[in-house]
Amino acid sequence: QLSATAYVRNSRSSTLNGDLNDAYDPPTVTETGVENRTRTRQRGSGLALQSTQKLGGQQLTVGASVDRSRSNFEQTEAEGDLDATRAVVPTDVAEVDALISGKSRTASVFVHDLISLAPNLQLTLAGRYNDTRVSTVDEGRIQLGLPTTLDGEGSYRKFNPAAGLTWQASPSLTLFGSLSQGNRAPSPIELGCSD
Repeated sequence: QLSATAYVRNSRSSTLNGDLNDAYDPPTVTETGVENRTRTRQRGSGLALQSTQKLGGQQLTVGASVDRSRSNFEQTEAEGDLDATRAVVPTDVAEVDALISGKSRTASVFVHDLISLAPNLQLTLAGRYNDTRVSTVDEGRIQLGLPTTLDGEGSYRKFNPAAGLTWQASPSLTLFGSLSQGNRAPSPIELGCSD
């Protein structure tokens, strides 16, 4: 059996929160709060191909996938005053603190083997190798002259093994145990914000 999966995903998110103003120092700085906003746009796509074959008492699946994404992130802050509800009422114009763009690409190969050891006992062995490249560009420094250094490059490679055992102890009771590893590379935004 041959199968393929393709996807395209777009997302937009915004956040709003308020903090106490660390620079509050009357009479020089009278604003008691800071309003923080972020805007994130992400576009991703991917393709996975796999082949499954039955070979005697086992079922073997092998495959490969490629996933790509692009991200844009902006963070602003505006000083203001805390009101009675603890919300920040901005008294200043919002200033851009961070403006970054980034991209990531993950190439993977995987294998999954389901082996029938007995009519009521099955062993699962699997492995997946991921190779991820992540890059972040500090657009705020380039376009706006911000004093930030949020550029980043990362390369992450990992083999993740897995094993499991399924035992049908009786028609009404099945026991399953497994052990596996997984990994996740940082997104371009996380890579930039780690500075």
